[in-house]
Amino acid sequence: MNVIRNRQQSLSALGLILLLGLLLPLSGFAQFDKSLFSEKDLKKVISKSTDNANVVVSDKVTIIAPRIAENGSEVGVRVKSSLKNVEKIMLFSDTNHYPLVASYAISKQAAPVIRSRIKVGKNSNVIAIVKADGKYYSAKQLVKVTIGGCGGGAAPDKPVEVSSASDKIKGKK
Repeated sequence: MNVIRNRQQSLSALGLILLLGLLLPLSGFAQFDKSLFSEKDLKKVISKSTDNANVVVSDKVTIIAPRIAENGSEVGVRVKSSLKNVEKIMLFSDTNHYPLVASYAISKQAAPVIRSRIKVGKNSNVIAIVKADGKYYSAKQLVKVTIGGCGGGAAPDKPVEVSSASDKIKGKK
């Protein structure tokens, strides 16, 4: 009888430990403002995403994406950073209807690298903004699309310059 009781107590304890192990990680998920993904204005969404902080163009943030994408509905993008203490990586496409296309919370134990496939409607600057040590850094790359993803075929567009002071993106670091 004692063997059965000990086994039941052990299984109950194990079940409780597993349940706590499954529930506790939920508290570690980063909180984000879902409305940012429905904001249509690039300047506003960058400003809101960065708490109105200055964003510095940095060679320590690298975007790896095709210069010419045959199909804008699925463009492979990789962002990596050599900055220390990266907290967040965000991806924007300046000509999409909704410019914020992805936002990743980065664990302190994780390498600051993300890969994603994004939809780009027409020729677009893909912008990566990285939050590290409470500051924001960026890089951008023009992706030319031959078959549209978000809005049909792409006509050659003049790239939008996002390194102006009005976009809160300033000089290289």
